[in-house]
Amino acid sequence: MRVGLDVTPAVTAKAGLARYTEQLWRELVRRDDVEVHAFALGRGPDGDFGLPLTRRHLPLNALRPVWRAVRWPRAETFAGDVDVVHTIALTPIPTQKPQVVTIHDMLPLTHGELYPPGAGDGQRAELAEARRARVIVTTCEATADEIVRVAGLPRERIVIARPGVLPPQGEAPIPVEPPFILAVGQVTPRKGFDVIAEATARLGEASPPVLLAGPDWWRSEEIRSRIAEVDVHRRVQLLGPVDDATLASLYRTATIVCHASRGEGFGMTCLEAMAFGAPVVATDLPSVRELSAGTVELVPVDDAEAMADALRRLLGDEERRRALGEAARKRAAEFSWQRMAAEVVDAYRLALAA
Repeated sequence: MRVGLDVTPAVTAKAGLARYTEQLWRELVRRDDVEVHAFALGRGPDGDFGLPLTRRHLPLNALRPVWRAVRWPRAETFAGDVDVVHTIALTPIPTQKPQVVTIHDMLPLTHGELYPPGAGDGQRAELAEARRARVIVTTCEATADEIVRVAGLPRERIVIARPGVLPPQGEAPIPVEPPFILAVGQVTPRKGFDVIAEATARLGEASPPVLLAGPDWWRSEEIRSRIAEVDVHRRVQLLGPVDDATLASLYRTATIVCHASRGEGFGMTCLEAMAFGAPVVATDLPSVRELSAGTVELVPVDDAEAMADALRRLLGDEERRRALGEAARKRAAEFSWQRMAAEVVDAYRLALAA
């Protein structure tokens, strides 16, 4: 089976989406039942993937209206003669071949207040194009349900392919010694770092240091200001972006990892923490509930008091932390990129048979 794989996010996106795209690409190349014709559009660096790639530095903002108007240039222009075309998390490129599209979440529509202005309109445009696809791939049942509810796409056209987990590797010095609480993600309202600061302030002087690792994004100044306001005991440290070795060391030694997100299509940082065997306190989102399967402490979204109570209990119960960490590690081991690639290939077969 010859697959035209649009790996544009591997060169234009950051963090989770870029990693997702690259790992799927690598696993598909390893299979002997798929011949991958990978291509990437958009401006930016070429990347050093060590994989065959057709790279075209064409501006996506200019291409998208042309695609909608005249349905050209098609995927076949870049991928050649293929059997199926797969677009990952972007406006799907026009094609005359059976098409598969990956949709990671509906959050710009369901949680528009957590995204920059225009994000919802952008997703509506992408969904309008995605309706032409024969099959939609997504990461979990919770997001599949949202796609059906919000976009009105039929459930039988949606295939679940759960991402694997590739924990960051290496070892590096960290700012504090345990005990400490860790949270990982962008400094933006969606990630709930302000709720973590409020929760740990409720612990008073007994709170250990709280390390928040991740780059600034939309409305980061507002979140930083709120953290400074509520962090009366000066426990919170905003580390900014950290390299993989530092992140691995933080996950490995954290006493508790907090995942306080207000909305997630999947919850990759939660899964990474689980893979390290860290005890996790997370907000009770459908996707996080599904991926964790009872191996993390769940609290209501935006409930600083409930989060403080969960942190207080875990900080005082080493045996409970150990049991949660071991259960989380076992659960995380069920997620593999090899398995995800097999499920994506099933989506290709479904598209060809439709």
